[in-house]
Amino acid sequence: MYESYKAVYAEQAEPFDSFAKWGNLILQDFNEIDRYLADAVALYQNLKEIKEIENWSLGEEELSEFQINYINFMRQLGNMYEHFTKALLKNSEGYQGLSYREAVNKFENSDYTKPFSKIIFCGFNALNAAETKIFSSLCKSGKAEVVWDADTYYLDNSVQEAGLFLRRNFKTFIDKNTNFIGNYFKEEKILM
Repeated sequence: MYESYKAVYAEQAEPFDSFAKWGNLILQDFNEIDRYLADAVALYQNLKEIKEIENWSLGEEELSEFQINYINFMRQLGNMYEHFTKALLKNSEGYQGLSYREAVNKFENSDYTKPFSKIIFCGFNALNAAETKIFSSLCKSGKAEVVWDADTYYLDNSVQEAGLFLRRNFKTFIDKNTNFIGNYFKEEKILM
């Protein structure tokens, strides 16, 4: 990642020890961008424009050097993402989010699922966009099924935040296995 940073920022690049202090945060951002299949270049362009608007003072005061440097930094993050992504893919490497994005990109032409008669997904809750896309595609084709384990206390009550993702998933996955959804908190079980 540092090599991509240097390639994009050229003479403005900080030494590695400075970069190491904040580079991990950028990698975490890249990871989330990819897991949610966002357009990194457009995202960073929008963020740059927002920062420019926030710092625009109708000519009343000049931007500080820090503000100018920050806007310039934001301007280049999309380029850094592209450079870094290309370098990783060229070497068949990636971080989690990039692997998710590549899985989605290559999923339709993949033979990976052919040996399986049925794929069962269970134990999932907060799906990211990449997972949702792959799971949905497999379920629609009849190749997969999602099994949900939940209590109606969380699922049926919109006030219960713990059921938020399940309620969203139930809107996405119309055909669902509800065999493991029960009213467990209200059922009284006697242990002997």
